Amino acid sequence: MHRIFLAGLLGGIAMFIWVYISWTVLPLGSIGLRKLPNETAVLDALQKNIAENSGIYLFPGLWLEPNPPDKKAEARNNFAQKMARYPSGILMYNAAGSRSIAKSRWLLVDFLTELAQAILAVFLLSRTRLTTFGARS
Repeated sequence: MHRIFLAGLLGGIAMFIWVYISWTVLPLGSIGLRKLPNETAVLDALQKNIAENSGIYLFPGLWLEPNPPDKKAEARNNFAQKMARYPSGILMYNAAGSRSIAKSRWLLVDFLTELAQAILAVFLLSRTRLTTFGARS
């Protein structure tokens, strides 16, 4: 059991170091991400319309609104029109001041998550019938 924990600990440390390097030194953490154009106006509109209702929003939201069964065909038609006319996407929204910005806390949570993943992976691999290192990796 000590070997499993030690292997999980070393794996978790290695994973943490790799993720930290890939997000801070290499550009892997920002590939495909862009800044919103006219960000202040967008943020003001979000704060005005969503306010304190943090959550994940899908837009346009066809299946999220409760519709009576006889209105489903009309809702689908409206959805097609909205998709043709308006943008679509997923928005993860946190109200202003609802999350702390303590980087040390985020790093600790990240490390503990990766440590748990590595220990679980090592434990599960130890329960297999694979006997050589090459077969396990």
